[in-house]
Amino acid sequence: MIVAACVGGSASPSPGGFQEVFEALARRGATVTRIVSGDTGCADPTLVGNAVSFHLRLDDGVDREVHLFGFRDGAALDAAEPRLDECMRQFLAKKPSAEPPGAVGVGPFYAFASQWSESAGDALGAALGEAVGGS
Repeated sequence: MIVAACVGGSASPSPGGFQEVFEALARRGATVTRIVSGDTGCADPTLVGNAVSFHLRLDDGVDREVHLFGFRDGAALDAAEPRLDECMRQFLAKKPSAEPPGAVGVGPFYAFASQWSESAGDALGAALGEAVGGS
């Protein structure tokens, strides 16, 4: 039910890492709106400094609320994984959806949403990869 890819790695986001993700999504035809820094989607205050939420719309017309987390490196992301799993559970409990939830991790980034699709996972995965220095 949850899609995951490429969690780990040693690359780290630059201070503008989230902006780079948004720009990479735009280059893939996605629309990003309602960006909120520090919005974890859950009640865990330890994740606030790593979090941003936004709404993502692809050509399927679905408006997805995405929570994106950036860490200094893959090891920091790995250490936060239990908290991220619980955060996603809390978020999903508040956001029932007909579409299955999903998550994707690339390098030091991790994102989840209540409304997921293969195209959303592909777009987010590619954008995250680009932001950490991939193509």
